[in-house]
Formats: sequence, C-alpha cells, structure tokens
Amino acid sequence: MVMYPHRLLHIFFKNGSQLDPIHQWEYDHQARIDQYSLQLIYTHSDHFLMELYGFDGEKKWSSKRIQDLSRVFLVISMMPMGSQSPRSSSSKKNVLFNLCGLPTNDPNTSHCFADSTHQTCCLLGGQARRYADASGNPIGKASEQAFFKKYGFAPSEKTLTPWCTCMGSGVCTYYARKFADGTHPKFLHRMDNGEILVNQQNENKYAMIHHKTPGVS
Repeated sequence: MVMYPHRLLHIFFKNGSQLDPIHQWEYDHQARIDQYSLQLIYTHSDHFLMELYGFDGEKKWSSKRIQDLSRVFLVISMMPMGSQSPRSSSSKKNVLFNLCGLPTNDPNTSHCFADSTHQTCCLLGGQARRYADASGNPIGKASEQAFFKKYGFAPSEKTLTPWCTCMGSGVCTYYARKFADGTHPKFLHRMDNGEILVNQQNENKYAMIHHKTPGVS
C-alpha cells in the first residue's frame, strides 16, 4: 500500500468567493492543520465539494456544504493515527510556504518570500499557466513541477497550482482578471511588517517596489 506523508483536503469550487472563508480557515488554524498533517488543494469545477483523503490515499469523508468545514478536525481525530505529536514551531519562511502550498527546501522556490517583490501567494489556473509560459514569464510549468514535488502527483488542467508571483507588477491580480479559471491571490505577505493578508486583491497597495513583468506590464 502506498502511504503519503500527509492527509489531503481536496476542494472543488465554482467561484473564488467560495474560497475566501476556506483560506481564512486555513490561516486561522495553521498550527492544527500542521498537527494533523493536512494539505489543501483546489480544483475549479461546476460544483462545490470537499473530499478528505487519508495517509493511504483513500477517501474518508466528503461534503457539499461549506459549513461542514468546521467538522474536518473532528473527522480526522476519529481516523486511524488521529492527530500527530505537535511539531516544533516552524520558521516564518516555512509558515509562508506551507500556507501557500509550496514545497520547502526546493531551489526552484528559494526566491519565494525572500525578496522585495515575490510576496504574493498566487493560485494559478490552467489558462493563466499557459499564458504565463507563452508570454515569457515561465511560472506555469514551474508551478506544476512544484505542485508535483509537494503533493506527489501532477495537477489537472483545472487544479490550481501555487506559486509566489510578483507583487510589484500585480501579476496574480492581472491573471485573475484576464482568465475565468479560478486564478487568484491566496494571500499577500508584507515585507515591511511581516503581516499576512488573506483574500486581499490589491497588490499594488502593499508593493515595496513597482516594476514590469513580461505579458503583464
């Protein structure tokens, strides 16, 4: 039997507004999500659905009601292996990577949340990924490779892939407005004070610098 290093909560969603409370829930419960070895991924769909998978990759629970998100920890606590022993506190960098859904200790993501512009956690849809690659900003393939490294399987066309995009040129906001594929900023990280802003769309307001990016400006 194949065992995975984490449990998985797969969210199927119709529009970005459905994800706002889920992203907030993730942010509010970071420590407990880490304790339960839980990862979340998102797939653009024509319906809303949550599916919870165990370490064995088998589906353990599902719900079509966003209100049932509050039951996830209870469901996990009743599963084999339940909660894990509390882990040592993560570094700020690892907190940002885990909240975004990026692999840690990956040279291809070492620039994320480490300079004056790559401070947006962007969830990229399939159309945005293709456009980015074709326009000279090759983050589409890079985000798919990072997704595979993090989760152990390749994303589908409609699965959102996390990446750290340039706040200084509003890359994620631009893609979100251009494509109806679910692309959106998950959170912004402010370098000046370390604040994490969940479900915030106004990248320009918090950018430390402003610059151009191929295919965007």
